[in-house]
Amino acid sequence: MAFHVHQPFRLRRFSVFNDLEKPPNKAYFDSEKNRAIFERVSKKCYFPATEIIKDLSNNGYKFTYSITGTWVESAKLYNPDVLSIFKETFDTGNVELLGETYYHSLSSLYSGLEEFKIQVKMHKKMARREFKQKTKTFRNTELIYDNRIGTEIEKMKFKGIITEGVDRILEWRSPTDLYRRVRGKLPIMLRHYKLSDDIGFRFSARDWACWPLTADKYADWISNLNGQYVLLYIDYETFGEHQWPETGILDFLEHLPGELEKRGNELVTPSDVLKKQEPVGEYDSPWAISWADESRDVSTWLGNRLQQEIFKRIQGLEEVVSGTELEDTWRKIQTADHLYYLSTKATKDGVIHKYFNPYDSPYDAFINIANIIEDIRRRAEKK
Repeated sequence: MAFHVHQPFRLRRFSVFNDLEKPPNKAYFDSEKNRAIFERVSKKCYFPATEIIKDLSNNGYKFTYSITGTWVESAKLYNPDVLSIFKETFDTGNVELLGETYYHSLSSLYSGLEEFKIQVKMHKKMARREFKQKTKTFRNTELIYDNRIGTEIEKMKFKGIITEGVDRILEWRSPTDLYRRVRGKLPIMLRHYKLSDDIGFRFSARDWACWPLTADKYADWISNLNGQYVLLYIDYETFGEHQWPETGILDFLEHLPGELEKRGNELVTPSDVLKKQEPVGEYDSPWAISWADESRDVSTWLGNRLQQEIFKRIQGLEEVVSGTELEDTWRKIQTADHLYYLSTKATKDGVIHKYFNPYDSPYDAFINIANIIEDIRRRAEKK
């Protein structure tokens, strides 16, 4: 089981009339909202869920986390005790940390990959400093992957990469087998999105034919699958925040490893899989895929002209902020969440986007982010 742990630095409503002389952190980032959300999620998810994982890890069960650099910074600012319990969990020796971009950015989609490589190296240093981990397996922001990214990750000496098991690529093949990148050796592990989403999205849905989802029922499903492994990759906030404790989600988390063990299944880390298994074929993704929305591509962040324009403007800041104290601010603006808020998707995907969007509309988000980008440019050129 792998858990995605992330918090962005949310932006405040920037005003060209009131905020021009404020320091960047106070002018751009909404510290009150960031603190309030971090405290709420800590109470509902981070503390109770991690206490369960720590106890299970002490009993020999293995787990995997992906933790962004922005989450670590938020924990230090708003609740250092949360970071402490995560470190205690890693100290059990049964938890693996995945490599990724420090800022949870879309830098792997830039025209060049230099910024991407910088952020990956920054995350590697953070992993060693905070969690005493040497990251071996990579997962990109939102599981974004294409053949170009796979080539770069292999050059960076990662042992493997995790991405989404997309039906249109797999066709008749299974996401429970290990693959390799096209014309290369990099092993590719695939998220089993149906089983992962059963927990992440459908767990408390009373109109779902399989409700209620219990640990023994779910363990039966996994036991009946064929293949080399089953990768469950889930947003950590599922456990207590998105799915409230009243739904039984924390009890489910606590009892699932034991139910799996009863049926002869072993919880392992990606590194364990990569040591024991060999790829059965190639996973060819000439265009970028992700774990987001029904389309499982990058339209979640780049699907309309608003998003594409902001994406272009963010990249355009690189030369003017390079080597200045505004680099960190610029990189926090790169976090994928900010482009997510500009989505204009409708139907089921649109409902989810709207739920997580702090703005009145995508157009409102565009104006605010565009103003901040231009002010960063103004400050950088002034210096």
